[in-house]
Amino acid sequence: MISFDRSMQKKKLKNIIRSRHFSSCFFILALLSTILFFVSTLLNIWQNSLQLKEQLEAKADAAYSNIENTFSVMKVGSVFIAKLASVNHILVSPDPTIDYFSRMINDISPYTQLYSFETICLYFDRSERVFDSSGGMYTYSDFYNPDFLRILSEMDTEEA
Repeated sequence: MISFDRSMQKKKLKNIIRSRHFSSCFFILALLSTILFFVSTLLNIWQNSLQLKEQLEAKADAAYSNIENTFSVMKVGSVFIAKLASVNHILVSPDPTIDYFSRMINDISPYTQLYSFETICLYFDRSERVFDSSGGMYTYSDFYNPDFLRILSEMDTEEA
């Protein structure tokens, strides 16, 4: 009798597994599981992309702040350098002497080293000379970057 019950249970189990209700429920369960897996994967990817976007924005803001700070230091420094007596004398003099150039170089060199600028270029329109702290004094015609001098002269004519 026990063996008959077992074979009967096996038949019932086989009938249940072969039934349309079981097949459709199993298919729906598998389909829902697959959909849930894909949705959770997509949500995870979306969350990671948002976090990455926020991190990139934070780094971009920090870089912008550093660049803005550097420009601010350069602006303040350029005003300070222009106010130095040795530089100011050369700016207004059409034909400065070598003594004034020597004083100017001595006044500017600590500033160049203090802020670790690669070079400081001063453009003297009246004497048509350019001082480059890493290269020395040039006339406009001998300067290594004539395109930049042209751009500066165009800016001066636009402002006037």
